[in-house]
Amino acid sequence: MRLPFLGFLLSASTLITSGCGLLVAETSSQVAVRLSADIVSQPEKITPQSPAIAAVKPDIPMVTVTRYKIDRQCNNLVPEDLDVAAAASLEETIETIVGDRSNGDFRIAGYRMAIDESTKTATIDFRLPIDSPRSMYSLSHCEQLALLGELRQTLVANADWNIDIVTFQVQGQNLQY
Repeated sequence: MRLPFLGFLLSASTLITSGCGLLVAETSSQVAVRLSADIVSQPEKITPQSPAIAAVKPDIPMVTVTRYKIDRQCNNLVPEDLDVAAAASLEETIETIVGDRSNGDFRIAGYRMAIDESTKTATIDFRLPIDSPRSMYSLSHCEQLALLGELRQTLVANADWNIDIVTFQVQGQNLQY
């Protein structure tokens, strides 16, 4: 009983969807030829390097900076080493911290940074997406410490950047922290 049905399926036309969204009719022999041609034309799969190896950029000079990160109890900022490109160590460190804290229902679209060398003051002006469900003012104390505290402590603690004061803004408006 199954053999005639199977034979019917093999000899019947097969409908497939082409890349343009049009239905095209193919006979079973055309499908077999196309599939065997696809198998032959498939490029050999190359296994990517492990993330740890791929992340290493041997031709770019790196430097280790001290990044301060919130502890699990959300009470203290704990120092940890962060390897960043020497030529853009400040920018890459800020991007790492902002990236770590921009997730879920709170997102940061970007930021601008200005440094006043005469007063050793860095001002970070955050940009939030228009459709963000939460604002900077809705952050809990722990979330504020995680974002703003980490940034402030990290920037002040790294002497090479020569920053003593860090202020924050949201779209040009001062943010008290």
